[in-house]
Amino acid sequence: MLDGAEKWRQGNHPMSSILPATLPWRVAAVLTLGCLAGSLAILPQMLTLAATADPSLTEGLPPWPLLLLVTALQSLVVFGLAATAGLAMAQRLRHGPDLLMAWLYGRPAPDAWARLRDGLALGLASGIVLGLVQGLLVQPLMPPGLSGPTAPLWMRLLGGMLYGGIAEEVLLRLLVVSGLVLLLQRLTGRRPSPRVWWSAILVAAVLFGVLHLPVVAAMGPLTPPLAAAVTMVNASMGLVFGWLYWWRGLEAAMLAHAAAHLPLQLIVGMVA
Repeated sequence: MLDGAEKWRQGNHPMSSILPATLPWRVAAVLTLGCLAGSLAILPQMLTLAATADPSLTEGLPPWPLLLLVTALQSLVVFGLAATAGLAMAQRLRHGPDLLMAWLYGRPAPDAWARLRDGLALGLASGIVLGLVQGLLVQPLMPPGLSGPTAPLWMRLLGGMLYGGIAEEVLLRLLVVSGLVLLLQRLTGRRPSPRVWWSAILVAAVLFGVLHLPVVAAMGPLTPPLAAAVTMVNASMGLVFGWLYWWRGLEAAMLAHAAAHLPLQLIVGMVA
């Protein structure tokens, strides 16, 4: 019996018919606006972290209205291109945000509840495990004075759930994973195998972990043990989200990423 994702790739999934003949611009617009919301949501947390680590980093910043405008314009360009390119490549693979496509184009969405349920459950479970790992192993490696959370809980939750759950999934899963799978498919001339998907998921997961290092480095000395721990923890999360993107769709990965931040931030705040 074929899994839903395998049926989709073979073109006989019930949702295969919802793919428009051209790029689904409605989906691209919704994803771009979601990324914009995430970029604005994480801005207070990033400024708080910068001010805590080195107050001079926030000196000379433009007024809030101008800062929000610049952030919004930059996000619209960057994430608009990422969402459009990611959708184009995912469409070639008969993959991607199929639930959004169904909802926005007025088609049935088979297995929607099951996909979202799996994403929510796996995200919460991952957040609990990695919250303990980060609180007990990563936080003690942080520079003195920064071993605990430096931003209020609401900032960490808002930024993590919206930016992480939407923007990072568009960049790392929809764009990077889809692009790598498509590249490997062209190089091999065959339909993507599980090995190809896992290779792309692993590369995107490691990249996901490495991209967290500049934020940590801005807070203090980035020692090799700290860099390794930050990369490992976030790459582990990336593997989970990548697997969900492959088997349950982009929406499940987004929901899992957002949900993981709830126990993650709560636990880190308690054990740090």
